[in-house]
Amino acid sequence: MKILFYRYGSICEPDIIEAMKHLGHEVFCINLEITDKNIPTQTVIKHVSDTLLSSSFDCIFSINFYPVLSEICNIMKLPYICWTVDSPVMELYSDSYSNEWNRIFLFDSMQYQDFAPYNPAHTFFLPLATNVNRWNSVLTDVNPDSYKSDISFVGSLYTEKCPYDSIQNPSPYLEVI
Repeated sequence: MKILFYRYGSICEPDIIEAMKHLGHEVFCINLEITDKNIPTQTVIKHVSDTLLSSSFDCIFSINFYPVLSEICNIMKLPYICWTVDSPVMELYSDSYSNEWNRIFLFDSMQYQDFAPYNPAHTFFLPLATNVNRWNSVLTDVNPDSYKSDISFVGSLYTEKCPYDSIQNPSPYLEVI
């Protein structure tokens, strides 16, 4: 399968690309949003459409849901596959959610229950995953008795995106006591 992977820089994208290639798929990436988070919709439409018209692809894949990608795929009758890794994903509230060419995988079971009725044949529950081989290689020098749990969280709590961390010279009212 030849997959057009629309990337925005999620920490899980490299592992998913590796898994796709390991399964024998060809993966071609569009990296526009990795360096520019405010890229205009028209630029996305032109770049993705030009890429689709210049070569044959079996589907577009993205982490999280992009209404613009859904609309492009709906016009071109090409499967749009996405897998949410964040919650909430506000773009799920788009009218594009119900497009018939969507294949939307939601990692959060409550989110799945909320959204599945709006596109029941094309909405699926799929928990988050990881590249076990990569994490096993990271843990080769770790004492196995030091860290034991049934579930581990590897990701971001989005504290790096806190706007309050960049305030310079806050007023005394805002200072932490």
